[in-house]
Amino acid sequence: MNIDSKGCNGDGSAINLERTGNSGTITFSIGSWDCPSGCLYHRYWVFKVEGGKAEFIEAY
Repeated sequence: MNIDSKGCNGDGSAINLERTGNSGTITFSIGSWDCPSGCLYHRYWVFKVEGGKAEFIEAY
């Protein structure tokens, strides 16, 4: 599942969910700097979700 704020053109921020059995990984991303042309920079936060709890994995 992917939720983003891109609209019709370019790039932007997004929330991605990847499911594996009873758990999942949620990745939040924020794009910046000239996003209509594809965002030059992104920042990501990754969480593992299992049993109703979220665990921070990494940011990059």
